This record gives sequence, C-alpha cells and structure tokens, in this order.
Amino acid sequence: MIFRTHIPCVVYFGLKNTSSFFQRIITHKFQPLMQKYEPYLSNYLNNWIIAMPGGNKGLTLHQRIMHEFLDLLQKLSYFLKLGKCEFEQPTEEFLRWLITSDGITMDPSKAEGLA
Repeated sequence: MIFRTHIPCVVYFGLKNTSSFFQRIITHKFQPLMQKYEPYLSNYLNNWIIAMPGGNKGLTLHQRIMHEFLDLLQKLSYFLKLGKCEFEQPTEEFLRWLITSDGITMDPSKAEGLA
C-alpha cells in the first residue's frame, strides 16, 4: 500500500483558515532570511518591513537585505505589486505603528481618537 502526501501549490480560497495557511507558507519559505536578519526583517501576512538604524552603515545593510529578499522572491516565483512598495523611507507606517529612526511609536492621528 502506497501513501502519498498532497502538497498544494496554490492557496485554496474555499478554506476557512486561508490567512493562517498563507502565514505558515511565508514563514516556512522565508525562515532562513528572517533568522539571518531577525532584528531588521519582519512580516505579518503580506506586509513586510525592513527597518534599521540610520546612517550609511544602516543604508548599506538595508540594501543588502533588500537584494537578498528580492532574489528569494524571484527564486520562489513570488511577485510584488510595485504600487504598494516603498523603498528607503526615513519614516514608515507599518500595521498602524509609526517606525522612525528614533524607534517605534503609535501613529499620532490614531492616538487622538483614544483621547
């Protein structure tokens, strides 16, 4: 008797847990890169951020991580929508948090609603 495992190549949109399935795939495929650059590279579902300290050293590291990330995307035949991408920004909003060279803070416009 032969048992075979079916590994899907596409996400089934009829699944109830598609987002967790997608997150598991991304975590598995990008694990080596995420471990190598753990403090700088982060994702949540299809949102990615590469954040590092300022200065020339930070910029060269950012560019190296970006090249490795894009090479891995190409190797895996994954695609980006360039209209949704922002590169080498001094300030960035990520999952409703404001990330700057000073650190991570809550977006002031979101904090006004709490008061």
